[in-house]
Amino acid sequence: MFKTDNYKNIIAVLCALCIAIVSLLTYFNGDFSFVHAGRAAYSQGSVDRNDRPVFNVKSGFYAGPFELTISYPDPDAKIYCTFDGSIPTADSEPYTEGFILENRSGYSNYLSAITGVNPYEDYVPGVSVIKATVVRAIAILPGGRTSGVASGTYFIGIDRTAAFGTAPVLSMYTDYDNLFSYDDGIYVLGRTYDEWLEWAAQYNASEGNIEPAYALSGEDYTNGGIDPVFNPDEPSGNYSNRGTEWERPATIEYMPYDGSEGFTTDLGMRIMGGGSRNNTQKSFRLKCRKKYGSKYIEYDMIPGNLRSDGTGEVTKYNSFVLRNGGNDCDYGKIRDPFIQKMVSSHDFETQDSEPVVLFIDGEYWGCYTLCEDYSGHYIEYNYGIDDNNVITVKNGRIDEGMEEDMPMFNEMMDFITGNDMSDPGNYDRASEMLDMESFAGYCALNIYICNRDSIFLNDNNWEMWRVRRIDKQHACGDGKWRMMCFDTDYSSGIYEDVGSDADIINVACDINSSSTGSRLLCSLLRNEEFRNLFITELCDMRNIDFEVNRVRNTIPEFRAEYGLLVPYSMLRFGPEAIARFMDPVEYVNQSIDNVEEWFLERYDIFPEQIMNGFGLSGPVNVTVLSDNETSTFKINNSNIIMSKEYHGLYFRGIPVTVTAVSDEGFTADHWSISNGTVIEQSSTSVTLLPDNDCVISVK
Repeated sequence: MFKTDNYKNIIAVLCALCIAIVSLLTYFNGDFSFVHAGRAAYSQGSVDRNDRPVFNVKSGFYAGPFELTISYPDPDAKIYCTFDGSIPTADSEPYTEGFILENRSGYSNYLSAITGVNPYEDYVPGVSVIKATVVRAIAILPGGRTSGVASGTYFIGIDRTAAFGTAPVLSMYTDYDNLFSYDDGIYVLGRTYDEWLEWAAQYNASEGNIEPAYALSGEDYTNGGIDPVFNPDEPSGNYSNRGTEWERPATIEYMPYDGSEGFTTDLGMRIMGGGSRNNTQKSFRLKCRKKYGSKYIEYDMIPGNLRSDGTGEVTKYNSFVLRNGGNDCDYGKIRDPFIQKMVSSHDFETQDSEPVVLFIDGEYWGCYTLCEDYSGHYIEYNYGIDDNNVITVKNGRIDEGMEEDMPMFNEMMDFITGNDMSDPGNYDRASEMLDMESFAGYCALNIYICNRDSIFLNDNNWEMWRVRRIDKQHACGDGKWRMMCFDTDYSSGIYEDVGSDADIINVACDINSSSTGSRLLCSLLRNEEFRNLFITELCDMRNIDFEVNRVRNTIPEFRAEYGLLVPYSMLRFGPEAIARFMDPVEYVNQSIDNVEEWFLERYDIFPEQIMNGFGLSGPVNVTVLSDNETSTFKINNSNIIMSKEYHGLYFRGIPVTVTAVSDEGFTADHWSISNGTVIEQSSTSVTLLPDNDCVISVK
């Protein structure tokens, strides 16, 4: 049953405006200026970035029709234009005089009407989607020299705030064939699907006794040289192919809401993801390369995205991902960005993100989550470490680096799983190879959210990184393996097998499991120090990261953004059962409600699961009080700063540490403790074993 309350009604009105945008009569006046983002901006090889035609009006949102004119400094040059996103040539339409741009949203859908992109459903929207006019121009000079490409995207008569809120708008230009051609289009079922159908028929006729007859073209996404083969249970299309052979050139124009300068840059695009590649709305990975023009985008693309080493904000991006929501694509799309935000203070890597709206060649392409992309460059821009000195292993294969680097990972795995970690010497050696806090926190997260597509249950969606050579000049240059969090949305109530009462502690800690996570975790749990660390991380995942008030205060932020953007996205992409027969506004907000309710229920259930999983006695309350308004503190390994009062459930015999955080020093007599046995104390921190309900005062 759907709920109704005031904030839902407000959002429903906003979303209804979005859905009916093509008939709005209220206009937004203004324009947006675009600069090429640092050295990444202009991508025409050695062509001068200023050597291109000039439009008299910049890309942006405009109240009504206007005349667009195009000029070039050399009067003898001939200008050619396209209006479908493709790069103009001498065969394109010649420009002779200005032309009037009008609202195109009422025109018939073109790209949005294409079928053959989803093996399960040929959904096309039942409405004319929002459209912009895209104009691209080149100048051909006497003698045959061609200028760079000028591009513009113009929204006429669209109320941007009503339609998209404050989300950035991305306009992608690319040739039609790059996405939709039968042989080479990366977005369609295409030739690969027909070959899969033929192979699947032979496979079924032989009752599974034939060898896979065809491997998908291109290198594997892990760069390990192993091509994925056809699976009789999962259709494959052109979009299933991976590697550089299936990367296509594109241009992205980034349009911020606040009127500040955006950017335009050329890059390569690929389809991204696992099973969600079959969705009608697909994810994209966008990557800068020298062959397109530059190695990176220098722009504050995700405002507030702090470097992992704490030295400022990330301002460079070599690549980024436009994510369709993965498993959450047909629900509220918030699970992964919400979960990663909640645990972003941990010692494992998380991807910062923001919701955006994408247009392809002028047609609305839905709501996406723009998020960081893990790579050597990600480590470089977050830690200052040379990207050529970075190794990442994803799902058991080299993702960044060379095959010759794999023995470093195998050495760590073999040592930890092949030796007795209860031996302090062995554990010390293991701690030099694997960052224990990073690993324990990462494992605790996957257990807390009941992630069934993870390092434990199916050995999927995990990644680790380290430096190849020790780099003492930079944080995390010590050669330890550290975890990287991504794709967490097969969790937190999305399906019946991940209900709020689902208990996967015993599955994760199964000594007979062959998964990478379970093998490492089971061996390390033989060590008392790690066992205490892991139980503490499980407690703090509940007590701190997903504490009920923190969940209640954060969910509205995602509701305000995704609750507005996703309903119209569902009208564009389906599924048909929702777009045709349900109210997408109500459906999306109920989906967001379900996420919130799951975490609130999980909060109450989880302590008993920890107790049963590790044979502990009942939990006790630990309260931390600060009498001084200037005194703040942290709990255990959490980097979240607290003040005044904190409450959490912990267990007898498991250490709890409180660290005072202040500009002024603390001395030992500033701690007051009741019902706890102190095992270590200094002027700034205290570690104790709670005996019963315990109170720690920071005075």
